[in-house]
Amino acid sequence: MPAFHAYHELHFGLSLEDQLQQSGASLEKVLRNMRLAHDLDGEFVLTVAAVLIFGRDPQRLLPQSRLSAVAFAGRNEDSDILDRREIVGRLPSIVDETRLFLQRNIRRPAREQGFRREDLPLYDPTALGEAVVNAVVHRDYSLSGSQIRLFLFEDRLEIRSPGILPNSVTLENIKLGVHAERNRALATLLTQLGYMSAIGTGIPRLIVRLSRDLSGREPEFEIIGEELRLRIWPRPTP
Repeated sequence: MPAFHAYHELHFGLSLEDQLQQSGASLEKVLRNMRLAHDLDGEFVLTVAAVLIFGRDPQRLLPQSRLSAVAFAGRNEDSDILDRREIVGRLPSIVDETRLFLQRNIRRPAREQGFRREDLPLYDPTALGEAVVNAVVHRDYSLSGSQIRLFLFEDRLEIRSPGILPNSVTLENIKLGVHAERNRALATLLTQLGYMSAIGTGIPRLIVRLSRDLSGREPEFEIIGEELRLRIWPRPTP
């Protein structure tokens, strides 16, 4: 797993080969000690988190871990499709590729000020990045027939994530920072890789506040069936 080798050196400041040589431990023992693998019916297997973060082809074992991204010309799913991608790979790659999809498809209106052109971002990029990471980390991976769906409409962005809210989290208190980690190992690994913070305030501090400051409208959370939907509104344009 080349990705695990890179992670190990980044996190521990020591190459995996050097650690194995110095400690005399096997790779299997290191993975077990890091809780990235365990024995199942006497067989050595990687955890779901290890497959999703470090695996060569996570969708071979977990096809629901892909992300479907669609940009529509209008305000509903009957509109013409401008761009569509099935984004696959390790979760860090999925996050990065989704950001590129959004950068490519979000309009960039501008206003002229004298001889200068000032771009007017429709969405806060930090808020969008946090929303994508949250969906990837907190979705319910036990729902095998459902992937994350990201829909960019003319008047809003929607992220539809499989799974209802866990434990004591509600549609009301999620905006206040109340959270419960459904996939703690994933959250830990993506925090160590720099994709999220460890303080658990990304929704109120980054998604809600930054989006509201730009658009004047608070993002909406809604549960429909077994799916959590987040809607983010763009900056009003003249």
